[in-house]
Amino acid sequence: MELRTGGEVAQFVTATMDDLVELVGQLESFMLTPAFMEVFGQRGDESTADAEGIVQVANRLMDYHERFLERAERCRDLDVPARYRGLARDCLQLLIIPLDGYEVFIDDLVEFVNDMPAMMRYARGAVEADPVFLHMNVDDDLMKRITKQVRAAAKS
Repeated sequence: MELRTGGEVAQFVTATMDDLVELVGQLESFMLTPAFMEVFGQRGDESTADAEGIVQVANRLMDYHERFLERAERCRDLDVPARYRGLARDCLQLLIIPLDGYEVFIDDLVEFVNDMPAMMRYARGAVEADPVFLHMNVDDDLMKRITKQVRAAAKS
């Protein structure tokens, strides 16, 4: 996508940030729904887990991942004048935060699944493990820098 004026760049970045906030909110809401939590069953009773539901939840989580990836790719492919390239880079860095969060989440989940046979082999009775979380930590300095650059671009 080619953007030529500061106003166009500012508008794109602002819309992208708004879209990111909305998408993160949708993901959080989804992960906090009873339907999401119930597929894993009651704590300590694996017989109440819903294998098909877990697959559906995993697919939905990956749909959100794909949406985050699409937004990052759209930002990465921006063609902007040289004076707005720093803003475009910062916007991309902001969009990579959810992708980094997913990467850590998936790595943690894979590690947990790999550890399960050993836990089951040595455990007695119900096994309770720490939950695996999907974290997205926004860099406040990055947000301030983007906001400052957007204001400047909008004025130019």
